[in-house]
Amino acid sequence: MLRKVLSSFITYYSYNPAMDLDFEDDENSVPDNSLPEDVKKGHFVVHTSENGESRRSIVELSYLAHPGFLKLLDQAEQEFGFKQTGILAIPCRYSDLKSVLESKK
Repeated sequence: MLRKVLSSFITYYSYNPAMDLDFEDDENSVPDNSLPEDVKKGHFVVHTSENGESRRSIVELSYLAHPGFLKLLDQAEQEFGFKQTGILAIPCRYSDLKSVLESKK
């Protein structure tokens, strides 16, 4: 499952030749403006939904191995499959995600 999630991130954040972005000479470099500025290295974005309202959270990559977070990913797989692109949406309330994130501390 972790492989599928990481593959989704790589697909989303990969260079898209149709985009008109200014790259340096290194063809493997990713332009600075392709990632959100508030997402630090080693983190990713998760969207939760509560009462039809989406909430965005920034999560450390280490949570991809956390049992509670893996349960949330299983829920996302059951609801959305792994064909979703762009964002990682998890079908739970923000408070559920927050409980998982706080349980690791």
